[in-house]
Amino acid sequence: MTGRPDQDAAARRALVSAFTAHVGGPRAGTAARIMGAVLVAALAGGGVVGVGYMTRPVNRHPAAAAAAVPTGAASPAAATRVATPAPATPTAAAPPSQPPAAPVAPPGLLGTIPPWPTPGAAPRSTPRPPLAQAAAQHTGSSFAAVAGYGCPNHQDATFTEHGRWTQGLAGFISVPEGAPRTDGCRGSFDAMPMSGSATADDPANYALWTFRTGPIVHGVCHINVYVPDDSSLEHVGGNPAVYQVFGSAGTSGTPLGSFGVDQPSNRGRWASRHNWRISGGELTVKLLSRGIDWTGSGPTYAHIAISAVSLTCAP
Repeated sequence: MTGRPDQDAAARRALVSAFTAHVGGPRAGTAARIMGAVLVAALAGGGVVGVGYMTRPVNRHPAAAAAAVPTGAASPAAATRVATPAPATPTAAAPPSQPPAAPVAPPGLLGTIPPWPTPGAAPRSTPRPPLAQAAAQHTGSSFAAVAGYGCPNHQDATFTEHGRWTQGLAGFISVPEGAPRTDGCRGSFDAMPMSGSATADDPANYALWTFRTGPIVHGVCHINVYVPDDSSLEHVGGNPAVYQVFGSAGTSGTPLGSFGVDQPSNRGRWASRHNWRISGGELTVKLLSRGIDWTGSGPTYAHIAISAVSLTCAP
């Protein structure tokens, strides 16, 4: 039977009815009736199986099955698919941070006093300088004095400032806090504008600390410069602040030497420079105005802090 399923079923039903009438007629014997019943059951079952076989769906190739999905409808696999994130692009590990290099002293300097402490090194053991109780004290075997902006002047220790002028951020700036409040000092300090050059000074702007070391005419002195505790480069920006040292009560003659102080890295500390040998009972420290107060983007108005200087001397 190769016709349509409904035509095949009708033909089978007609065959079964005719056969039943024949084997179930008045002439049929018992055996014939039994065999007829078995055959009817077999034909009926076969018809059911045959109909089931003919109506079983035909397996499709995966490509054909996919083509049968209506346009715009998502396939079951697509409906359950979970998006897998793309693997992250590996990035190079950041190199370990390196401590900043110590400041380089400009030509002619004995050396710039580096940040305190120097990165990666043990803290310096330099003690706090002995500030004199009356701003100047000395005995037959030693001398100690302090002078500076906001501190009282004495016969043995004086401070003078030259070329001071004010014009907002462009001129000198007086700062009320950040300097020492010992030995008569009020805690204030001054900020001197820079010359704009790392090697040339504004000759009119400078500060002087002058000491007369009394009985220590010949000896060795230690200079301690206080860097105010102020985070503004407009107040404490010398990098470096350059100091000259003279073995006299002024700036005549050839200086004994010079040194630099990285002010931003030493805020709130004493920066020390030791072993200055004197031979006339006098010593002067001069702060120069050299320094760069601009970048490619414009002025920074960085200033050089002027504060207290302590001197101790011994034979």
